[in-house]
Amino acid sequence: MSGKKRKTRKQKQRSTGSEKKVRVLTSRALMVIDNKPIRRKAISKCKNILKNFYTVKQEINYFESEDTPAYTKWLNSTFGAEISSLRELKEDFHKLQEFVTLVNKFRHLKNLSYHKAFQLVVELQKNPEKLNEELEKLQKKRFSFLYDDYDEPYDDDDDDDDDDDDDDCAPPSMEELHEQFRNLLASFGKKDEEAVLNDPELYRSMFREFIATLYPDDFSDDDFNGDDDYEDEFDEEDFEEKNKIEADYQNRLKSLYRTLAFKLHPDNGTQSEINKELWYQVQEAYQNNNLKELEKIRALHGYHEEGFSEKHSVSEILELHEEHKFQLRLLRQIHREYKEIISWNFTKRKDKGKLKKSISKQINSEINYWKNQKEYYQSMIEKWKAPPQPQKTKKGSATAKKRHNEQMPGQQELPF
Repeated sequence: MSGKKRKTRKQKQRSTGSEKKVRVLTSRALMVIDNKPIRRKAISKCKNILKNFYTVKQEINYFESEDTPAYTKWLNSTFGAEISSLRELKEDFHKLQEFVTLVNKFRHLKNLSYHKAFQLVVELQKNPEKLNEELEKLQKKRFSFLYDDYDEPYDDDDDDDDDDDDDDCAPPSMEELHEQFRNLLASFGKKDEEAVLNDPELYRSMFREFIATLYPDDFSDDDFNGDDDYEDEFDEEDFEEKNKIEADYQNRLKSLYRTLAFKLHPDNGTQSEINKELWYQVQEAYQNNNLKELEKIRALHGYHEEGFSEKHSVSEILELHEEHKFQLRLLRQIHREYKEIISWNFTKRKDKGKLKKSISKQINSEINYWKNQKEYYQSMIEKWKAPPQPQKTKKGSATAKKRHNEQMPGQQELPF
């Protein structure tokens, strides 16, 4: 029956041509959303990340504070003599390498033989100042071709070039000057930059000094007072509003800093390693005027003390999760690199005999390598030290006949 009734109503609407009016209900009442599930999920995610983060960080800290010092102490006590001899070999090799490099440089740039370049370097090494002067001269001579293109005289008769130079030297516009001045302020530091930007009188005076220093002859007072070139960009209402916002920001910053300093100050008693680290982070955030970082530190401290409470908003918990998720990724990369080092878990290792054999083999191979390198350079220097001997020629050769004829100028050459 209900189906038939619907059909008859539709038929009536089609027959009469009337349309059914749809009434849209609008309401501005706020709907209360239960954020407890969202909060529980955010807290669970954050706790898991923080747990993994501090586990990996604890292993890294243990390696740096326990394994590395213990391994270094054991290595020096077991292989002290071999390590010292290896260090001396490397130092000797680097000295010889530096000497050979100097000889090759003087030989190449002064077009000398190896023997003469060797003697010159030996003499110059007795006086380091003179050696440095010679090297500077050779360096200038080596790159003198860079200055060959600038030897042409300046042409005063070329009017087109003068016009181009005038265009290139034209003073910048006021917008460009403001941009240059703000870039200069940014180099002073964040606090000084904000202090100047929030004070219109100070900004004007410093801006004028900036222009007077760079362009003393190009701008006058009329340029600053004109309607076209310069407009005062500081509105009094905006300035007061900025001051209010800045004052509220500073009050929140100081209040939060005092709260955290009271909880984390070293004079309060025994401090955990985490609280010590948070204390240094609080000092750095306060010096950088970073309220957001202080809020993160408060949330992290609350987690370590009593867990997340109602005063920690969901947004703070999620920001803490994202930040430590990124830091955990970096720590895991460091953790993987540390695990490849031979001293990883040295204090817990029981097979130190195998470790001793492998390290002894490695040190001996390095000693042999550097010995060979040192002997190679020493043999090279010994060859340079000896004066070159004249080459012997075969009897009856063309060069021998030529030298014989040069020694006996009165003898005539036969035609055959």
